[in-house]
Amino acid sequence: MSILLSIRDVSLTLYANRQKYQKKILHHVSLEIPTGKTVALVGESGSGKSMLGLSILGLLPKALYPSYTGEILFKEIDLLKCSENSLYNFRGKHISMIFQEPSSALNPLKTLRSALQEVLILHRKQEFLNRADLDAAMFDILDKVGFSYAKNKLDAYPHQLSGGQKQRLMIAMALSAKPELLIADEPTTALDVTLQKELLMRLQHIQETQGMSILFISHNLPLVSRIAHFVGILKEGQMVEQSETEKILKTPSHPYTRKLWGSIPDRWVQDDPQDFNFQKTLLQVRNLEVTLRHNKILHDINFDVHAGQTVSIVGESGSGKSTLALAIAQLLHYSGEIIFQNHRLSSLSPENLRQERRHFQMIFQDLFSSLNPRMCVQDSLMEGMKNYKLWSLEERKIRIQNILSQVELSADILNRYPHQLSGGQRQRICIARSLLLEPQLLILDEPTSALDVTVQKEILHLLVTLQKRISIGYIVITHDLKVVESIAHHVIVVKSGRVIEQGSAAEILNRPKDCYTKQLMESARWAM
Repeated sequence: MSILLSIRDVSLTLYANRQKYQKKILHHVSLEIPTGKTVALVGESGSGKSMLGLSILGLLPKALYPSYTGEILFKEIDLLKCSENSLYNFRGKHISMIFQEPSSALNPLKTLRSALQEVLILHRKQEFLNRADLDAAMFDILDKVGFSYAKNKLDAYPHQLSGGQKQRLMIAMALSAKPELLIADEPTTALDVTLQKELLMRLQHIQETQGMSILFISHNLPLVSRIAHFVGILKEGQMVEQSETEKILKTPSHPYTRKLWGSIPDRWVQDDPQDFNFQKTLLQVRNLEVTLRHNKILHDINFDVHAGQTVSIVGESGSGKSTLALAIAQLLHYSGEIIFQNHRLSSLSPENLRQERRHFQMIFQDLFSSLNPRMCVQDSLMEGMKNYKLWSLEERKIRIQNILSQVELSADILNRYPHQLSGGQRQRICIARSLLLEPQLLILDEPTSALDVTVQKEILHLLVTLQKRISIGYIVITHDLKVVESIAHHVIVVKSGRVIEQGSAAEILNRPKDCYTKQLMESARWAM
């Protein structure tokens, strides 16, 4: 078996504050990626997975003064010793990368068409005799990644695409150069379960036909078990275990690996809907419709949310789930009625709506964009309490310390900025920021998508514990069936902006009636 990439005894140290502060990120990491095989790198948020992936292509910010020891050999060429110009020749054509956060990786000034064609022209220009050839190659790669209705989105900018569409565009750009090695950093995080399954099967097909190798970075062990030939387990920058996938699944030797396998969330709410005692109605949605740019996105949506109840909204990417959340949060124009605690929100004055907003908070899907890049973590957490003049300064600091402890973050994170945090850390900060205002209704758009399984279990348990204590209501938008099974009382299935089916979690998960819901549940269990 030939080895395409060999990581040998690599250590990484980063420096900050004019090199006065240093932190060792990777400790003597070794890993081999055979030609045509998939190697998965699994670990908790902040374990150094993404740092290792970025190091292969020399993409860590120069301001961090990255210092390496060891070797990263690609076809016997040490990438750590290559100049910037030499690395430029490897990027894209030989080694390509799918970044964890498409929103921050995509150029906001480039349309889908221009972004994808730029890569094609840069790396495969000699293949195209005319514009028609270029367009054909573009549609071919979009079709390979399952980008539906691509012709309608060619002139759309990143902010006009759904989270799943942005992710698929990023994957299409990475694959368009036909690389020998694909570094996939959480490539399915923003994708619904149907597309997760479809895309991973497509990746496997491309791998088989092109002989491409894949470094698959993920926190999802069950998903990894479906596609990887080899698995490496990273903990706090150290490779604690690596072996063939089957061996790690059946006989994990390290306690940390066994802990990861034991972190699948349990079901923490009652199963029998007759046992629910939801008396106070928090939110009523009646005949809700949303039209954007003359396109009707949502059609006649109706449901209620009660105090102490979790309503989960599931559906494919682009089905209108996030649009529904934004409408409820009064961030989009809509027709119909949204009534929160007997207040018709569309009738409130701007000041009254501002006061009411404290009681219904939202955690956005796009974490990087929802955090102010100019504010450190402490200022972001403090901002909401300042705006509503809640509690004294000392009380605010105590509350911040308590919430950080609950979301498993240390106090030394308070002075960091969003770009200095991992995806999982940003997600926990957004959850903490919303909970600090003690809302009565919390709208969570993919709240655990960037979290590793151990932290995901802790966060879900925190949400359920909080719900039992103060009867907070949740609207949880997710494509992760494990999240739905763990905390949902009521499930709403959305397709193409319409409610296809809704009912108790037990009914929808175990006895779905609609064919689409059955397909969705089948795909979700494939990834578990």
